[in-house]
This record gives sequence, structure tokens and C-alpha cells, in this order.
Amino acid sequence: VQGEVDAQSVDPANPDIERLPVFDYMSVAYSLDGVNFTELNGEGYRQLASVLPATGVYNMGLPSSLANKQFYLAFRWNNDGNAGGPVSVKVDNLLVTGMPRQIENDADHSGGENLTPSADVYVYSMQDGQVLARLKNNNASKSFRCTNVRIARAGDGTFNLYSDSYGTYKVSNKVVRITPAEALVVSTSVTLFYTDAQLAALEQATGVSRDRFTVFQVNNASYGAATSTNTRKYVPVYAAIPGVGASYTITFTYYLGGNYALGAKAPATAVTTVTGRESKESVGGADWSFAPVYPNPGNGSISLQVLAPKAERVQVQVVNSVGQVVGTQAASLQAGPNRIDLNLGRQAGGQYRIQVRGGSGSLLNTQAYVRQ
Repeated sequence: VQGEVDAQSVDPANPDIERLPVFDYMSVAYSLDGVNFTELNGEGYRQLASVLPATGVYNMGLPSSLANKQFYLAFRWNNDGNAGGPVSVKVDNLLVTGMPRQIENDADHSGGENLTPSADVYVYSMQDGQVLARLKNNNASKSFRCTNVRIARAGDGTFNLYSDSYGTYKVSNKVVRITPAEALVVSTSVTLFYTDAQLAALEQATGVSRDRFTVFQVNNASYGAATSTNTRKYVPVYAAIPGVGASYTITFTYYLGGNYALGAKAPATAVTTVTGRESKESVGGADWSFAPVYPNPGNGSISLQVLAPKAERVQVQVVNSVGQVVGTQAASLQAGPNRIDLNLGRQAGGQYRIQVRGGSGSLLNTQAYVRQ
């Protein structure tokens, strides 16, 4: 960067040339629409002007109003023709970083946002700033006004939401209540966030993979009063958040208010979690027993001890942190003790899930594994 300053206005008491009025300089500007730009200014940006050519790495903070928004950055050369300075600026690299938010999982933590026409907002808890939900008003003329989001129930376990003639629906312990100031029936999008621990518990309890969960909306003041008549079911858009969990987005035209839960119809089988010791699962009235995968963490070569109640051909799946099945191996088990050897040597280091599915496709066992 090379620019010019007004050397005639130097203050004898403070001869710092960088504090003088700047004629030629580079500025950084931002925009939310790519058309109307606002220039960042202030003392922190005088470093982008220099009487002599200068290079370096410059750090600056962006306005908090840009948080959780798509925005544009521009680099503008401001040249005073009367001063006659050169037009000289080059940007080699640009890095924009941000601080991630944690997923809120504390009961009764809440926050609110003004959900105006076409607004797309993240809602954070007033207590600790963690993310509660993302809400989008898809209507261009009607406003929900102030909309509150609260964690009505929290935890990493599961519970039965309700039962009907088709079966029992089991959901995560985390229940989110949304209360808008205006009861409108317009198109709205709701995004809910869940941690890996919550999703793993729900997979264990339902035998359903996390990318196939359902979002339930209970249209009642209490989720404990859920029934088949006051609960709506939505198929969400699943998006994995590697190393954190996942988000689930639904879009619907109905009342926004209600209790939201994530889950699936519980199967006739029950699956339990392995926590460093042998686990038992009752499947179709017979007991399966799984030892923890070993070694864990490991370099990719692992083994799994299985005590099968009957002879059965199973599928062992390796699932990565974004929910993709990156490896599958079939194994024919005999009634009694069995050992399944797996080789994840081709997989990169990171977190994985080892899933064992029965001949019918039901989930028999799932365990976390760390590839070093």
C-alpha cells in the first residue's frame, strides 16, 4: 500500500505521520446486498495508508452486525487527484474467521428475535449466548413480531412422545418450544440443532440412522400432552456438522407456535449403548451381547466380540462424522461367541461410528471409534 497524507498539517506536539489527514488510502467496505457498501473507518484503518510503499499483514475486526449473515467485502482505493498520489494497492490473501457458537442444551434457557417479513434469524440464549434455533419467515408481508425460543426439556437421553395404532414414537430428551407474538399461518422454516451425543442416543433407542429422523411439532402447551391428533410430523433436511452434531430444517405452512422434538417410530427391538463395557440388546426376544471395539482409539485395525443368540448374517457399517457410510463388511455369525475383524486403514484420522445391522436391516449395535 502506498498513499499520501497532509504533511503540512503536522502537529509539533504529535508528529506521528500516521495520524495526519489522509488523501490517498485503501479502505475496506462491507455490504449485505453486494450493491450498497459501508466503509470501515477509524484509527485502526489508518495503517492502510503510507507515504512510502509498505506491505504487511493487517488484522481488523468486522462489525458485530455481520454475525450469522452473508456479506460482501470490498477493497476501495481512495485517490485525491489534486494530491497526485499513485494508485497502488494489491491484496494477496484474505482470511475471514469467526467464533463458533455452542448448541444450547440447558433447560429453560431462552432467547428471542423479531421475526419480521422475510427475516432469517438465529436465536441465541440470553443466559450464555448458545444457539437455540434458526427461524425464517418466508412471507414478505406478515410479521410474527417478537418470537421466543426456549429449551422446554434437555438431556442426552430419549423418551416416548406418544403412541398410536402404528406404534410408539420416541424422541430426544431435548425439546424446543417456539412462541411467536402473532399466530400466523404462513410459510416458515425452522432449523433445530442437536449434538452428537443426543443423536447417538436416539439412534440407539430407535434403530434409525440420524439422517432419517423426523421432526415432531406438538401443538399444545405441554409436550407431555402429545397425541396423534395434536402432533404434526415433518421430514427434515439433514445437515451434518462434523465433530459437533447435525441440524434439521423443516419448511411448512402452519402455525409456528408449539413444542418441537426430533425422533422416530420406535421398533419392536431395543438397542442399548456401549459405554466401555459389554452391552446387551434384546432383539426379537433374543439377547445379543457386544463387547467394546478394541483397540479404541486405534490405527484402523479393530475387532468386535459378539455373542449371538442365533446364526445370522449381519452387515457392519463404518460411518464418518458427516453421516456417510464409508465402509461395509458382511459377517456370518454363528450362535454363540464370534469375532469380527475390521480394517479402517484407508480411512483418515477422525471420529467414526461402527454400526452392526441384522439381516432385516435393524440396528443391533452402534459404537463410537476414533481413528488415530
